[in-house]
Amino acid sequence: IKSGFESDLSVGNILIDVYSKCENIVDARQVFDKMHKRDVVTWNTMASAYIQHGCGVEALKLFRQMQEENFRPDEVTFITALKACANLGSLEQGKRIHGIIIESGFESHVFVASTLLDMYAKCGSMVDARRVFDKMSRHDAVSWTTLIAGYVQHGHSKEALTAFQQMQQESVMPDKVTFITILKVPELQVISAGVRGGIHKSAISTLETIGVPKHHTHACLSRIHQIAIQYMGHLNATKRKMEASNFKPP
Repeated sequence: IKSGFESDLSVGNILIDVYSKCENIVDARQVFDKMHKRDVVTWNTMASAYIQHGCGVEALKLFRQMQEENFRPDEVTFITALKACANLGSLEQGKRIHGIIIESGFESHVFVASTLLDMYAKCGSMVDARRVFDKMSRHDAVSWTTLIAGYVQHGHSKEALTAFQQMQQESVMPDKVTFITILKVPELQVISAGVRGGIHKSAISTLETIGVPKHHTHACLSRIHQIAIQYMGHLNATKRKMEASNFKPP
């Protein structure tokens, strides 16, 4: 600072990042405001700092300021702005930014599309989330799990289970997060308990109630049984590790 390098572009960008990582968002913003020259990295670094510290409103204000000063956003800018909308539950702002993304030609960018999906799911607009998902060029475990999590979060049990089945039909391997997410469906909690307790008739009845075709219930039940076993095995392994390390909950 004494040497007069604070306003230098590369030095300023580094200082913003350093202050952010040191949890000093005020000084990070002061550096940003003092910079005579900024590039897209400067704006993205400051916006990311706001997101890391839970300041979604400030991140969106910065996004608007960036537009007003005629800076061209890149994929990182859009991802950061969408995360702010998701954290705030601001569907209206998210849709506005989605429009800008389309105009800028970034809608097909894999990470932008994934963040769009997450934003719509967290904001409760599952129709828009599904529309974004269907437009994606490829689906991986993360995108499927994000979609399923949105359905679960907003009480769409049938859609969550259907998406889980479609995921397997596309030969995408569910990961631990997928298993944990799908087992949060109230009906599946009943089913997994029923399977482990031997209550097969009750479990099959529950599957039929949420729309699984009768000729698919046994296959679906078998798959959920496997998931329940894997999930319980994961929990037991975690418990053993905690016991071995003498972990005591606070």
